[in-house]
Amino acid sequence: MPDISVVLAGLGDAFSLFNLAFVVLGVVVGQFVGAVPGIGPVMAMAIAIPFTLGLDPLPGIAFLIGVNKGGLVGGAIPAVLMNTPGTPDAAATALDGTDPPPESVRVRVRGGGVVPHTHIYT
Repeated sequence: MPDISVVLAGLGDAFSLFNLAFVVLGVVVGQFVGAVPGIGPVMAMAIAIPFTLGLDPLPGIAFLIGVNKGGLVGGAIPAVLMNTPGTPDAAATALDGTDPPPESVRVRVRGGGVVPHTHIYT
């Protein structure tokens, strides 16, 4: 059984501010790439791998995880706005919305794909 100090040291390294910044950067990049219809999170990770070669393993993997999860969420953006799923995972999101949202709601629509089955017109 591993020593508790080793586990706490690993958690301290994983949740450092430097690594969390790479996760946030990866989520932002993943959402931009995932919002393009036809480019999913796997393609986004393939594009992002060369940028992680110069990094240490922990920030590089944190960046790739952020790109993957951001690409999944970014695929819901065209599914909600244009009724065209950006990723296969967002196909159900495209079917949930029957009419396009009005212009006043399109600014707030980013959270609609993250928490499905919520009423975004409020």
